[in-house]
Amino acid sequence: MNKIIFRVDGSHQLGMGDVISMLNLAEELRDFDILFVSKYVDGIKKIKEFGYNVKEIPESISYEDEIKLMKKIAGDFRPSAIIIELIVNNYGEYVKEMSKISKTVVIDFFGEMNVYSDVLVNWMGLDGNYKYNFLNKNTKYYSGLDYIPLNKEINAYHILNKKISDRANNILIT
Repeated sequence: MNKIIFRVDGSHQLGMGDVISMLNLAEELRDFDILFVSKYVDGIKKIKEFGYNVKEIPESISYEDEIKLMKKIAGDFRPSAIIIELIVNNYGEYVKEMSKISKTVVIDFFGEMNVYSDVLVNWMGLDGNYKYNFLNKNTKYYSGLDYIPLNKEINAYHILNKKISDRANNILIT
């Protein structure tokens, strides 16, 4: 069975959007053996609510120690890929180290980074407005709203044929 590590953080202070997005993606990959690696209690709790295994790492871990720990976790788990959605100062360098371990998929919204990953996804929908320095010339780049990992209920609603009237019959003002 193929294995995937998701490296993502979330908390009520930072926001939980990254965790929810990666949980939606993991739900589509249920045929894989999945391991989440995360720092913060709120995100870890949400991941466990979905029934996934989580390797908890200390919140105060240094960059260097996290790289060492991720190498150990990946060595034990032996993933086919590591999917990374993080907000860290040296994101590109972090991914460079992860790329030495396994194939990597990176989710990014900010640009202005060195890209070492096998796959880069930016689903913000502003194709062309991000500056990336592709140091891995084989990186597959996907950008745009088609790549947002919506949960099944929202995606099903989104694709319905909806009749939108030309005239409003009711207005709610709050």
